[in-house]
Amino acid sequence: MGKLCFVIMPFSQTTFKRTTDYWDHFFSDFITPMIESLGYECRRSQASSTNIVSELVKDLRYAELVIAVLTDMNPNVWYELGIRHASKRGTIMMIEKGQSTPFDVSTFGTLRYVDSGDPSNLALVKDQLSFFIDKLSSSETPDNPVMEFEWIAGESVRTALSEKVIKIEERIEDIRKQTEERVDKAWESRLAEMVKIVLEQTNYARVTTASPASGVNEVSTKRVLWVDDYPANDEAWIVLLKAQGVVTDIAVSTEQALANLSKHDSDYYSLIVSDMDRGHDQNAGIDLLDQLKSTQLSRVPVIIYSSFNSIERSNAKAEELGAYLITSSPHQFYDAVAELLGLPKPHIFS
Repeated sequence: MGKLCFVIMPFSQTTFKRTTDYWDHFFSDFITPMIESLGYECRRSQASSTNIVSELVKDLRYAELVIAVLTDMNPNVWYELGIRHASKRGTIMMIEKGQSTPFDVSTFGTLRYVDSGDPSNLALVKDQLSFFIDKLSSSETPDNPVMEFEWIAGESVRTALSEKVIKIEERIEDIRKQTEERVDKAWESRLAEMVKIVLEQTNYARVTTASPASGVNEVSTKRVLWVDDYPANDEAWIVLLKAQGVVTDIAVSTEQALANLSKHDSDYYSLIVSDMDRGHDQNAGIDLLDQLKSTQLSRVPVIIYSSFNSIERSNAKAEELGAYLITSSPHQFYDAVAELLGLPKPHIFS
């Protein structure tokens, strides 16, 4: 059995001209050949002494296509059309030329036909039917007032849900940022405690604060180049490294860092630490990695130590360019620095 086309139409006399026989012939000789040629099984409701409402509703609810013949404004037709409109998409309305449709459905497509018995007219109506069917198949737009209302209501619900999802995502992001800030503050406190412990446990007086460029003979041969346009942010780390015999040179730009590196052998620095953003340049750390990649200095491990958002934005590119570590975590950062420089890991970071 093919797809069902259920035809809503009069089955008894509607005017002097349009008798019961007229409508029977209209269905069998005019409607059915067109519908069957388009691949549908064609059926219509029949007058009966039995209760046919349940079968009628079933056909109106489940038929893939419904043709509603509005000619002569038969009450039964409008009743059945209302059931279909409330049940499902896929309805094509037809009316004889010269008759008008009520305002309620006038904004939806209605096929106007001429019942002249002329074969060429039959072909024209068939082409129009085919066009309407293709349009129904290729689009989910409402084809009746009920479905249009539900679609608009659904859009409102979807919009409201979308706005709620956005608000939830924004709230999650706020919570994440607040958590990150709390974690950062906690680590700042732990870092200060760490500096204090190391200073107490280390012969701090032996550690020089001079830059290698000054010509002072440093005790330590471990050197770090730290690239950050706000070096004050890194002061606690630098003090911590210095207390463990590590000399740190500061550069506030990629250009200054490259100039410093060019003055020394490729093994002069054991580690390069860089932020990601500098001023308005969100890719400063990436630029430094890119320029190091083509030189012998590419063998010097580079740690990108920056904010969570910067890391999230540029992590993939930094990995591609060979960064040893890309992190916003103080814990991860110190673990990597200790591993690369051979430093002890005090209990505060365990």
